[in-house]
Amino acid sequence: MITVPSKKTTTTNATTKTTTTTKTTVATTAKPQGTPLRVLSIGNSFSQDAHKYLAKMAEAEGKRFTLVNLYSAGCNLKKHYENWETNTGIYDYESNGVKVASNVTLDAVLESHTFDVITLQQASYTSVNYKNYQPYLDNLLRLVRQSQPQAKIYLHQTWAYGDAHENHQKYASTTGGSMAAMWKLVENAYNQAASDTGLSLIPCGLAIQNAQTELNKGAYSETSIQRDGAHVSYTWGRYLLARVWYQALTGDIPTVTLDQINTSVTADAAMETLVAKAAAAAFAAYPADPII
Repeated sequence: MITVPSKKTTTTNATTKTTTTTKTTVATTAKPQGTPLRVLSIGNSFSQDAHKYLAKMAEAEGKRFTLVNLYSAGCNLKKHYENWETNTGIYDYESNGVKVASNVTLDAVLESHTFDVITLQQASYTSVNYKNYQPYLDNLLRLVRQSQPQAKIYLHQTWAYGDAHENHQKYASTTGGSMAAMWKLVENAYNQAASDTGLSLIPCGLAIQNAQTELNKGAYSETSIQRDGAHVSYTWGRYLLARVWYQALTGDIPTVTLDQINTSVTADAAMETLVAKAAAAAFAAYPADPII
């Protein structure tokens, strides 16, 4: 159990904030023997998808990850920073892919935990234009670096909507009208964010794009890497994200297969090859910058 302090004063270049909160207790899972890699994602459902298989994958590869995802549906960088400024308890606290608390504040988690890795990301609907990233990304970086100076910070590169997503019809001038067109906009925005901040990317967006491009050729058991045109599929999509995160953080290519992590899935050599190649091509463009 972790008890959150009731008061803290935080100073950034942008603001000074004194916040009084109700004392909150957040339950966490017991640490396994050895020292795990402690990861915080300040995110939404896309980081939720990325975390789902990651701890199991790490364990299968002989490593220990303790993952925390702060989930708020559709939360973008602007809203994350505003949540901190107003000390709004809007987040679900997810530990290794499982929800364990609700109405948690970002301030409380940063104050009461110590992390080795912290990831930031933009929400999908605001990811196409870099003007939506700033100044909120820089403000969050100042906050995180002051609160967790020991942590290595990454940008979780998110992905484009699938071709059938309704937003391509409703907002074609924004998304470009297709998955491929939207992806180029998203990739350019994340590249600028990485260049301006010096942060390394976890290249999930490119991996998802690579996988869908290959699936479009047919001859696979799956037709889409996404389940609803936005979120990745519960099986192969989440597995691909876990592979990319694992390699980004460790520098190692995982050897565990999806059916070993999720025994309800039938082994599929063709899909395993597709996923491995999609990840490899992503890291060819964005080399891993591992912490361990």
